[in-house]
Amino acid sequence: MKMRWAWTLPVLSILAWMAPEATWAQGPMGYPGGMGMPMTPQVQGYMPMMGAGYPAMPAGYMGPGGPPGLLPDAYGAYGSAPDGMPMGGGGGMPMGPAQIYGDNCGHCGGMGCGHCGGMGGRFGHGGHGHGQGGLLGDVFGLVAPYPDGGCAAVRWYDFAVDYMALRREDAGRRVDFASSGVNGPIVLDSTDLDFDAESSFRFSAMFQWGAGSNIEFTYFGLFFWDDAASVTDPTNSLFSPFSEFGLNPPPPGFAETDEADFVAIDYESSFDSFEVNFRQRWMAPNCRYQGSCILGVRYFKLDEDFNYFTQSTAHTIPGDPLADPPIPDVIPGLAYNVNVHNNMVGAQIGGDIWMCILPGLRVGAEGKAAVLANRAAVESTIATNVPDAAGVVPAPEIEDLVENDVAFLGEANLFVTYRLNYQWTLRGGYQFLYVDGVALGPENFNAAPPLLLDPASTRVAAINDNGAVFYHGWFAGTEFMW
Repeated sequence: MKMRWAWTLPVLSILAWMAPEATWAQGPMGYPGGMGMPMTPQVQGYMPMMGAGYPAMPAGYMGPGGPPGLLPDAYGAYGSAPDGMPMGGGGGMPMGPAQIYGDNCGHCGGMGCGHCGGMGGRFGHGGHGHGQGGLLGDVFGLVAPYPDGGCAAVRWYDFAVDYMALRREDAGRRVDFASSGVNGPIVLDSTDLDFDAESSFRFSAMFQWGAGSNIEFTYFGLFFWDDAASVTDPTNSLFSPFSEFGLNPPPPGFAETDEADFVAIDYESSFDSFEVNFRQRWMAPNCRYQGSCILGVRYFKLDEDFNYFTQSTAHTIPGDPLADPPIPDVIPGLAYNVNVHNNMVGAQIGGDIWMCILPGLRVGAEGKAAVLANRAAVESTIATNVPDAAGVVPAPEIEDLVENDVAFLGEANLFVTYRLNYQWTLRGGYQFLYVDGVALGPENFNAAPPLLLDPASTRVAAINDNGAVFYHGWFAGTEFMW
C-alpha cells in the first residue's frame, strides 16, 4: 500500500462523517441551559424582573457566556453597565457592581475596565484611569494595538495579501547520474541540487454567507525553484546509469554517455494553489479563544522540468575540413529532458484556533488536509548528435505518458496579528506545506538505455508518481476590513 493512503484514509473518513452536515452552528451561549458562564445566584434572583420596566438590553451587550445586563470587558469578563444603565427591571431594585462583584471599583467591581486601569483600558487606545499612568502608560498607549471590540471581536477581514518566502526542502529521492570509473563512487546525483528560498505572494478574500460563516478564496503560487550541478573529468572516466556505470556494456560503453568528460543536470520546479472554502466560526464562552472549521475544494498544480546532458570527447568523430562545405568534428553527447505536470483537485477539511493575548493582538494556528485526484503527465525527450550508418542524425525519441492516482496535501500555518486601526491589521507567521503522491522530474529519469543508444533495448516507459515535496517558510502581510 502506498504511504500516502495513511494520510488520505483519515481525511476521507472525516469527509464522509461531515457530509450530512453541510454547515455547523454553535449552540446558544449565555442563557440558562446554554454553554455560557453560569449565572450567579444574585443575577438569577433578578431574572424574573428583567424587561418588566426597562427597555431590553441591546444585543451587543449580551456577549457569549455573560449574565444579562452585564457588559463584557476587553477580555470577555463581565462587570457592570455604564453609569445610568439600570441593571434590574420592573419592581426590582437596580443592581450595582458591589452587589455582584464587590466594591473594588465603582464601575466594574474589580473586573478590569478603562476607569480602574484594567487591561482593557490600561493598554488600549484612549485608556484612562489609575491602573497605569504617567510616561509608561503613555508609551503603552502609543504602541498598543487598536483594541476596538476587545477579545470578543470576531476574527474577520475582507481581503489579505502576504509576501511569502518558501524553501523547498529537497529534490526528492536520490537518483545517481555519474560515477568516477567503472562502478566507481558516484560523483553526481540529485542530492547535489539544493533549492534556496523563493519569494512570491498569497491573496485571500472573504464573503459573508450567514451567521458566523463565510465563503473564502485563497491563492498562492508563482514560486520558481531552479538549481543545477555538473561534474568534469579531463581523463574521460565518467560513466552513466545507461551502462550501469560501465558494467553493461563494459568500456568503452555507449559513445554518447560513457568515458565522458562532462555531465550536467538542471532542475526547475513551480506550483500554484487555489482553494475555495466554507468556514463556520465559533467562540469560547470567555471570548479569549475562538476558531473555525472549514470544508472546501482545493486545486494544486505542480510543474517540473529536469534536464540531463553528457558528452564524451574520448569518442570524438573526426570531420573532414577539406570537404565542401567542411565537416566539423562531432563530440558525441546526449540530452535527456523530463517534463512533468501534476494537476490535482479534491476535497479539503481543516480549521483554526486563535487566542487573544490582549485586545488587538492575537496568535493562531490553522491546519488543512486535502485528498486530491492527481492527473500526472510525463513527457520525456531524448536526443543525440551522433549520426547513424547512413550519416543521418536520428530524430529525438519521445515518450508521453499520463496516469491518474490519488495524492494527499497537508498545510499548517502559525499566525500573529496586530491591529493598527479599524480597517488595517498587520500579520505574519510561518507556513508548512507537504504534498505526497506526485510525479517529480528526477524520479522519472529512466535509466534503461533508449533505442537511440541500443537498438536492442527492452526499455519500458513508465510514470513514478510516488514522490513527495515539502515546503516551509515565513510570510508577512496585511489584512483589510471595510
